[in-house]
Amino acid sequence: MSGYHRVLFVFIGFMAATLAAVQVEYTDHSRLLVFKDASGREHPVRDIKDWRIRRQHIILGTEQAMGPLPDRTGLPPLEASILEELDGPDYTRKLIRFTVEPGDQLPAHLYIPK
Repeated sequence: MSGYHRVLFVFIGFMAATLAAVQVEYTDHSRLLVFKDASGREHPVRDIKDWRIRRQHIILGTEQAMGPLPDRTGLPPLEASILEELDGPDYTRKLIRFTVEPGDQLPAHLYIPK
């Protein structure tokens, strides 16, 4: 087998595994703490290993609907800061600011339930 055929064989195997993972379908997308095995049986997420499986299913489903997620390797440092705090009856509201791209910061309200 030539080097080209080996690479092609590995690529086809990788794509088949990826497509098999994508074919796990979730009808209720609000149930984030349940994952499905290869046969489609549901299992509760109980530990980090289970969450990694579920997270991968979420990412694959998202990419199937919207296309590949953007590359995150060149993100700037977050440089988050709290500008003010307000103590509400059932929550704390913080006005925060963080870097979204070099030279550009975004203000946002962060509500934290008590």
